[in-house]
Amino acid sequence: MTTTQDAVAREQQDLADFRRSVRSFLAAHGDPDRVPDFGTDRDVSAVAATWRRGCAELGLAGLGVPEAFGGDGAALAYQVIAWEEAGRVVSPLPLTTTALAIALLLATDDLEGQEAWLPGIARGDTIVVPALQERAHDWSLDLLDTRAEKRDGGWRLEGAKDWVVDLDVADVVLVWAGTDDGPGLFAVEASAPGLRRETVPSLDPTRGLGRLELSGAPAQPVGRPGAISAEPALLVGALALAAEQLGVASRALESAVAYATERTQFGRPIGSFQAIKHLLADRYVEVEALSASVHQTARATDAGDPRARLLTHLCQAVGSDVALAAAGASVQVHGGLGFTWEHTAQLFFKRATFDRQWLGTPDHHRERIARLTLDSNE
Repeated sequence: MTTTQDAVAREQQDLADFRRSVRSFLAAHGDPDRVPDFGTDRDVSAVAATWRRGCAELGLAGLGVPEAFGGDGAALAYQVIAWEEAGRVVSPLPLTTTALAIALLLATDDLEGQEAWLPGIARGDTIVVPALQERAHDWSLDLLDTRAEKRDGGWRLEGAKDWVVDLDVADVVLVWAGTDDGPGLFAVEASAPGLRRETVPSLDPTRGLGRLELSGAPAQPVGRPGAISAEPALLVGALALAAEQLGVASRALESAVAYATERTQFGRPIGSFQAIKHLLADRYVEVEALSASVHQTARATDAGDPRARLLTHLCQAVGSDVALAAAGASVQVHGGLGFTWEHTAQLFFKRATFDRQWLGTPDHHRERIARLTLDSNE
């Protein structure tokens, strides 16, 4: 083998070893097939404790944090594996929200702010979640009702944020708010006066969803308002979500195939019937295509490929459809059992449905693809 081939082989072995470690950890701390009544009630203290343990043992939060701030500075290939494996167990851990928060902090030129928050995130000591979206506006984040104003010797936040995922376990919230100079990023302690957290009922019981209300809450600006773009962070979030959707789809399909080989009807496995075979074969092709797309997009992003933005939106648009189709097929194949709360098929369907709305619907990402394509042809 050549030197290049040796390096590629070592990297593939490292990635495989990392996947086994992450899968083993997540299986031991929340596999829906092993935990009785999984998903019926979100235990906030258990989620936070497991997250901190995962950060200590596997460096889950530190994967995306540069080494200068106490992280691993790992390639996206490793982060994608962690996100994908989390999807396979519909994990309640704040992997995607943490990735978003890290990307937001790194998108600023505020070294002091990065030094203040990134090391704690990497260690798992501090759970930081972003609060970006508002009910009246879409995920473009172009319009903001939440405002940050200078008064009483500091910055104060007024407004409300919806779709704040993992708000129930947050120590710090990164709020995207408007100012006279343009949108800015503000860090506010979850225990700060003037900040109110409200748990919002969610279709997916494994994922904490909240609404954030701000009434003069004291905040610290991260970066200079008007000089920050949220788009790089949203792209990281979209790729993380696509990887999670890949995990959801893969596990749902595996469950359906296993059941189709075990369940018999008319003296033969139901998987031998053409309708079931074609259904599962179609889903398999889709899942494999999504897998190739997600991992290729990670490599393109790390390499600085100018197509990475378009590929990320493509992964998220397709991932939303593939995950929901695979989860739906799993429910179908399991028949009446698949519709019950006693079976895990419903958890994957709910996660797929939730992820389809978070960080932009498939139509939102297809619109972005169209704009990028048209702009490149001008």
